[in-house]
Amino acid sequence: MAGICAAISFLFCLGVIYPGKSWGGDFSQYFAQARAIATGTIPEWYEKNIFIIDHSCVIGADVYPWMWPLMIVPFYSIFHSFPVMFLKVYEAVFVAAGVALLVFFLRRRISLSKAVFLSSFISCNYVYIMDVNSVEADLISFFWGMAALNFIDLYLKERKHILQVRAANNQEESSALTADMQRKKSRSICLLVIYGLLGGAGICASVMTKTLCEGLLLALLAYDL
Repeated sequence: MAGICAAISFLFCLGVIYPGKSWGGDFSQYFAQARAIATGTIPEWYEKNIFIIDHSCVIGADVYPWMWPLMIVPFYSIFHSFPVMFLKVYEAVFVAAGVALLVFFLRRRISLSKAVFLSSFISCNYVYIMDVNSVEADLISFFWGMAALNFIDLYLKERKHILQVRAANNQEESSALTADMQRKKSRSICLLVIYGLLGGAGICASVMTKTLCEGLLLALLAYDL
């Protein structure tokens, strides 16, 4: 069902894509950073950008988060430009993947029908999916944020399971532990490490996409406390 929701969201995104792109806004900065990465001219780009920010506007970022520029570097390396239509479809893929991850996340808490219904507020939201035409990092941050939340959720679930098993084992004699129980314990610990690493990577990726995603780390710390 998550795949169906993702496919519907992807088709809706394709349906709202229009040719071209109005110039200006954040996306031009992302493109400039991606080009600087691809051509190895980050110091030169940074010096020019500082001059522009200092002399043309009151408020502006010296550097934007690097994840979205890194993700579009292959397009510049292949085409020596940024094919806007391809990038819009590229973003649509991540929107669909983010919707699937949202369904997975909700499904572990509520029924499938409710999870699909709640996810439809994003997958079928015209205002939201129209953002694929901006070719910016907002929708990409949704994907990385959902990936981080899913792995964190799985990590916390596995940790709770390990603590429950440990408490149960403490009530039994250590000699009563079977080989099967030991294998299950080792598997749970292995999954805990994997989920923890992937959750941390997801948080890093989301923060590198949009700095507002730092709230994910704060939320995790608050949950532990």
